[in-house]
Amino acid sequence: MAKKKIENYVFRPGLGLDDNAYPNAWSLINQNYNFIKKEVAAWIQAQVNNGNTDFLFNRAKCIRDLGYITDATQYDMAFGTNYNAVFQGTMEQYSIDISNTVVNTLVNAKARFADLSGVKADATAVARLNAAWDEVIDIAQNGYLSADTVTWAEPSSVNADNAAAKDQLNANLNFIVNDVSAYVNVNYPTLGYDQDLFENDIKILTMAATYDILYGGNAASWDAAKGMVTYSEIGKEEYQTAMLAAVAHFKTIGLAVIQGTTVTAQTGNNVSQNTSGGAAIGDINNINWNA
Repeated sequence: MAKKKIENYVFRPGLGLDDNAYPNAWSLINQNYNFIKKEVAAWIQAQVNNGNTDFLFNRAKCIRDLGYITDATQYDMAFGTNYNAVFQGTMEQYSIDISNTVVNTLVNAKARFADLSGVKADATAVARLNAAWDEVIDIAQNGYLSADTVTWAEPSSVNADNAAAKDQLNANLNFIVNDVSAYVNVNYPTLGYDQDLFENDIKILTMAATYDILYGGNAASWDAAKGMVTYSEIGKEEYQTAMLAAVAHFKTIGLAVIQGTTVTAQTGNNVSQNTSGGAAIGDINNINWNA
């Protein structure tokens, strides 16, 4: 049976003048990305020419991933979150192609971006950029359990309902993850899936939805869904029926959490829902909950 098609429309969040904390550094990274990509590719070739056969790996994939990670670190720097670094680090760790050689390539790229004159002139921009790259590298090397807690900075343009939705999802992250996991265990008790990995998938999907609600667009949810289908439990064909049902349950309880509606916990979910914060009570149809 074919996997569910992912529609090819992605809307990246716009960056207003007041929302981008470091517009000059952002612009300089954009202008120099292709140059640095070629520099990194040349550095890889130099290692091969010097007899380091460890670098005879999938260079095309490495350069592709460099683009993903560059985008991630830029957005984290601009918005003041670390979600994108956590996500990209997780995807690198999930990938079967991760190795010390790939990590060394990422370290090389990190240094080149931080050394751009207009970036290194701002110590805080450099610190944010380095922190994002370091998080990607740390997770790629040490696994998703080493990921930092994701933090959110509200842009000045966010409306009250979207801010409240972010707060509710953030306060109930563990509740949602445990409830979806319990749902699978109750309804598919003989599935034999990797429960820890699946729970991390649901955690990523919840944070992706939080990101899109707070910053706009649907890119985080789209990227997370694509990553799960490609690399993790949600995408395994033998689990398809259970995983589709689990994602449907995830969407149902996530929307209830956003609205401050009490959710009846699944048997086995011992985490309590937090309903103490403000609920998103405006036009809920204007809130992107299409994970």
